[in-house]
Amino acid sequence: MGRSEKQADTRHSYRQFGVQSSLIFFFLAVATNANSADISYILNPLPPSIAYTARYTASASLEGAIEPNDEEKVSTFFTFLKKEKAVMIYLDLKGPGGDVSTAIKIGRLVRKFEVNIRVPRDSSCVSSCVLILAGSPIRTIEGRVGIHRPYFRTLPSDSTYDSVRRAFDLLGAATKSYLTEMNVNPDVWDQMVSIPPENVRFLSTRDLDYFRLGGMDPVTEEVLSHDLAKMLGIPRDEFLRRESRANQICNNDASCSWDVLKGLR
Repeated sequence: MGRSEKQADTRHSYRQFGVQSSLIFFFLAVATNANSADISYILNPLPPSIAYTARYTASASLEGAIEPNDEEKVSTFFTFLKKEKAVMIYLDLKGPGGDVSTAIKIGRLVRKFEVNIRVPRDSSCVSSCVLILAGSPIRTIEGRVGIHRPYFRTLPSDSTYDSVRRAFDLLGAATKSYLTEMNVNPDVWDQMVSIPPENVRFLSTRDLDYFRLGGMDPVTEEVLSHDLAKMLGIPRDEFLRRESRANQICNNDASCSWDVLKGLR
């Protein structure tokens, strides 16, 4: 296939998804109504000299209320990025929450596709939005993360106290199982149900650390730490010693940290 044919194929795939070709910008409504979540993203082409396993980096945003079936469009979006060989730098998460079951499904997609999530400064991730955050292997929280008790928007006319309690217990069990699966402290659910739905408790840095919602998933951190130590050709205990030193002297300076890990400082 010639170069011009390849370019034509790429442009065609963008048109299928409604991309404005001049900016390689994509906007996708992630639901069936105007009040649900939206995904937007920008693809940035990588220079040919370094585009070996990926052709683009992607910066994306998921914003708005989470509605049933939103996970289908999110799955389409992630699959599209994989097909186009785009590396997701981060997914900005901004939302008031919404359907709990759908948020859990989206969280599992986030983990499957290894999507890093950021809650941007001056933004909030509240209620079931937190369950999407929990799915990310690496989380950067600059804004606010809030919790409260989920509630049923409607109940069947023949609902009783016992039937609602059973439904709520099933929802709680499913949510705690998911949180455990994501290596997040399942106590998050117990704290959520203690806050009335009309209120919000915004979590402190200490809260985020306790619930394991901030920073890196511990299993992901273990794998990356092992791989870096192997790449540097040093034992794990020496790697951890250098990592501790980098944390003490580098103040989040990536270049400084890398020099320390390589044993140059």
